[in-house]
Amino acid sequence: MKNYIKLITQYYPVKSEIINAFFLLITLSIVVLDAFSVNTSYPILIIVNPESSNPFGRFAGEILKTEGFNEFQFENLGKVDLAYLSKFDMVLLTETPLTQTEKIMFENYVNGGGNLLTFKPDISKIATLCGVESSAGQLSDGYLKITDNGCVGDGLDTAKMKYHGVADQYIINFGSHKIAGLYSNNTTETGYAAVVQSCYGTGKVVAYSYDLCKSLVYMRQGNPEWAAQERDGWEGLRPGDLFSGKSGNFNDDSKFNIQQADEQMRLVGHALEWFASFKKPLPKFWYLPEQNKAITVFTGDSDFAGDSLDNDELTTVNNFKGHATI
Repeated sequence: MKNYIKLITQYYPVKSEIINAFFLLITLSIVVLDAFSVNTSYPILIIVNPESSNPFGRFAGEILKTEGFNEFQFENLGKVDLAYLSKFDMVLLTETPLTQTEKIMFENYVNGGGNLLTFKPDISKIATLCGVESSAGQLSDGYLKITDNGCVGDGLDTAKMKYHGVADQYIINFGSHKIAGLYSNNTTETGYAAVVQSCYGTGKVVAYSYDLCKSLVYMRQGNPEWAAQERDGWEGLRPGDLFSGKSGNFNDDSKFNIQQADEQMRLVGHALEWFASFKKPLPKFWYLPEQNKAITVFTGDSDFAGDSLDNDELTTVNNFKGHATI
């Protein structure tokens, strides 16, 4: 700043005191404008707890980005209060234990019109908030089936899908709605809820009984307990060894025709859009460029087959007025 003042006073017969006052006025104007600027907080807050034994919380951001929602921010649980929560239309609470003070904070937030999406919430503290009476034990590596034919589950696959990790077996309160049922295997329904939709005060809640973040990571990356094990029958360690087990595929190979991870993420997107319907429109990117509705990834192995197979695939795509690159 001093260099600019010196340069100006060299060529213009203006006192340096006047120049100083001029720049001071500009600086004060910027500060005042910034102080009265509109709150530009994103509509979605993701709350994580670095002290939690579950390290997967921040993966919630990847779920939202995959679903086309990029207007969100993270904050640590220990740094938020009710006034801060109230700046956001919706809050995504990842798996973490809660204190009594935090319990009251989230209850007040939702009661006042906030919207809460939570993965494996602390039922010992916020069961009523989540629309459930209690948990009748737990179920590991089971299945869920989307049963809702209303707004949140509308259009999603209703086949039974695998989840990984531990789920609480929710007994839902009167007035709550079971979005997805919990199954102990591919055929046996437990009667408990895997995902619950409810109202609390003037706000809304959607609660997953299991940690979707951890489940999706395991579904995509395989079983970490099988790391460095030869399991698929082919010599040498391959990514497939993390999915192959003596009792069947880690993700249930009878479900290969179902996009299990994608459908469970779609349910998150539907929940956020349901929340937004009571607040304001929520911007969302479409999954594919130029609003294309489908994409095909060539995964065939054509070693030593020449160009004929590739050309056949390209011709097939062109016949359907598609575009392909190899």
